[in-house]
Amino acid sequence: MNAVEIRNLSFAYNQNYVLDDITLEVKKGSKLAILGPNGAGKTTLILHMNGILKPKSGEVRIFGEIPDKKEVRRRVGIVFQDPDDQVFLKTVFEDVAFGLFNLGMTSAQVEESVCRILKELRIEHLKDRNTFKLSYGQKKKVALAGVLVMEPDIIILDEPTAFLDPSGQDDMLRIIDKMNEEGKTIIMTTHDMDLAAEWADEVVILKDGKVLVKDEKRILTDKKLMQKAGLRLPKISELFYDFCHKERIPLTLQEGIITLKEMVER
Repeated sequence: MNAVEIRNLSFAYNQNYVLDDITLEVKKGSKLAILGPNGAGKTTLILHMNGILKPKSGEVRIFGEIPDKKEVRRRVGIVFQDPDDQVFLKTVFEDVAFGLFNLGMTSAQVEESVCRILKELRIEHLKDRNTFKLSYGQKKKVALAGVLVMEPDIIILDEPTAFLDPSGQDDMLRIIDKMNEEGKTIIMTTHDMDLAAEWADEVVILKDGKVLVKDEKRILTDKKLMQKAGLRLPKISELFYDFCHKERIPLTLQEGIITLKEMVER
């Protein structure tokens, strides 16, 4: 079974169509990057995946079910780009525990679950910290903790590494990959072509509210396609573009290293 199935999805704000006849599938346990220029419809698309937005036409199914029931929505957790859209209670513990208390869990159960997830994210020292005094990177992790503690099957992240320093980016990706290794389906929107090239299994490219292409991430080395999409090649692909046959253009840093060694040896 696919984790997400979208069929002929269209959506409009005040008669202005943002998504137009979107059809795509997301495999269970996969890592999918959704790419596209500003205004392409990336955020609007992910908001349909747990029922925050309702299609004007078409349908969205999560593990075969329409996401309009509480138990279905719980299977999909969204981490927004700006953590201030999610982190709103006074202390870190209160904020992360909020959803669990709404499920009717006991105080002891909530305490155990929150402490476990804070430890996994290496932020247990922030448990009693005032959320309004956290750094941006710390707030990002608290927002993620509030989602992960609910144990969703699908985790959606809107620009998860935006405005993080290199160390914060690495830490965020470590957490995301660990969740994927545990069987979670991860969907990420991003403008970062290098991140998509290194991280994703598959990519979806949106433009003007339509799916321009969905394929394995190797398509990110197609310069004409990237120009059509209003995107650029990953930097390592751009570096080698004029020196390699098109079918052998490196996509990742590791591929670039191998290609460079081969060129030197020749």
